[in-house]
Amino acid sequence: MLPPKLIIRFAILVVVFYSLLMIPWPGLERGYAGIFRAGGDAMFTRFWSWPAGNVRFLDLYSPTLTKDLAAAIGHDLPPNAKIAQPEGEKDTVMIMMNRDKPGTIGQLRTGSRYIAYVPIAAVIALSLATPFVWWRRILVMLWGLFWVHIFIAVRLSLTLGGDFFNPGQ
Repeated sequence: MLPPKLIIRFAILVVVFYSLLMIPWPGLERGYAGIFRAGGDAMFTRFWSWPAGNVRFLDLYSPTLTKDLAAAIGHDLPPNAKIAQPEGEKDTVMIMMNRDKPGTIGQLRTGSRYIAYVPIAAVIALSLATPFVWWRRILVMLWGLFWVHIFIAVRLSLTLGGDFFNPGQ
């Protein structure tokens, strides 16, 4: 059994590191949201379980959202088209398109903070607080980040696959 002193030290360090990572530093949330959208675009340009599916991740707070949306779908929006609006923590809109039916699109709002940043911050905090030598902490953190990114990809895939890319509907 581990000594209580070591367990208390670990718990305190986890709380400190996690708190530092969760403080809304100016620019950090917007910067991470941009990285999240770029990764989503790279991963879901072609949806893997349905080749005709295509997803674009756009910034809900962008002043040029209408232009970005028109560029993503390849044509101008109809005058009565409704565009998703920001809501609370949701900073990203996922635009789902079907290559077989070019005029059909779907929109789903999501938040990069709770989908991706919180699990990544938890892995980093737990890795840094581990009572190992530094090179092993870094190795644990890299391995943990690999698996948390797999988790994020599966979570987004299930959301998209269940709600939008079910060709049987």
